[in-house]
Amino acid sequence: MTSRRWDERAQVPAAMLNPALMGLLIASAATGYTRKSGRNMPWELVFIVAPLVLHKATREALPGITTHLTTWVGRHAHLCATLPYRAQALRDPVLEGFRFAVRQNWVELDGADVRAAIQRIRVADVGDARELVRKAEFAGRWLSLTPRTSTIYALFGVTP
Repeated sequence: MTSRRWDERAQVPAAMLNPALMGLLIASAATGYTRKSGRNMPWELVFIVAPLVLHKATREALPGITTHLTTWVGRHAHLCATLPYRAQALRDPVLEGFRFAVRQNWVELDGADVRAAIQRIRVADVGDARELVRKAEFAGRWLSLTPRTSTIYALFGVTP
């Protein structure tokens, strides 16, 4: 990863993809995943959550918890077609956010899984921040219903 200094980053991407926000999305997804499944979230899913919730059209199209992932992907192929590109583009910000979340004790690595180290995430009602964190928590719960991470990656067309 090639981390650039903050003063070298474009202003809007630096604000939207800042490590604190990315870390909160990961911690929120891990919290939701564990609450729904009783298991820690597989590490690989940190790369799926951000492209699901940061892309406004995808975030707004996320279903209720009862909609199976396969059904949703079939109904929203136009949104899923770009998800692999978004996942790749967000790789570095996600990694930077994950490291930030670990340093802040928001998440912990447990083998190959991510465990939320905080129980409740409170976010100021600034812009879309609260909505993003709420949707990340939902994404964690929803993705926990599909037992194999490889299935989730395959359905979204993402390769490791």
